[in-house]
Amino acid sequence: MNDFKLRIKSSVERFASKQLESNTRNKRAPRKSPEKLTEKQVMAWCKSRDFDLTVIDSGRMDSERIKVSEVGVSDLVGDLCIDGVAIASYIELKAEGQRKRVSISQYMFLLRKARRGSFVAVTDGVAHISSLLSRWLDSGRDKQVLIDDLPVNAEIKRYALDDSPLF
Repeated sequence: MNDFKLRIKSSVERFASKQLESNTRNKRAPRKSPEKLTEKQVMAWCKSRDFDLTVIDSGRMDSERIKVSEVGVSDLVGDLCIDGVAIASYIELKAEGQRKRVSISQYMFLLRKARRGSFVAVTDGVAHISSLLSRWLDSGRDKQVLIDDLPVNAEIKRYALDDSPLF
């Protein structure tokens, strides 16, 4: 090999070794979003309480770039079995301390489902959903308990107060 080829070869080898070294040094474990941690805890608790839930990834797009579900659909959808009767359940998950971060579409979806007798919740952890389920069952499955528990933020208040005509 001539001198030029040897210099190129050694440069490429040095570059490759530096790349390998930096890739192994800068590898971090992938972070899980705080909402995913809530999902894992809530799913484990719900399974122990006779819920049959499916995780819905409403932000995911299919291969043709079409939304998989409608806007506002909850993260967990399924049913809760009480005395042999299945009751539709919709649970919106939030990171710990972030219950108020509900969009108008999420709020309206849950409100619509609660009015039809479904179990609905916006939760940031097991303690909240456990308390809510107990209060709801103690009230004789009163839908107003669930509706009152839905978090109302400033955006939702503005939306509810906006009674201006459409045209």
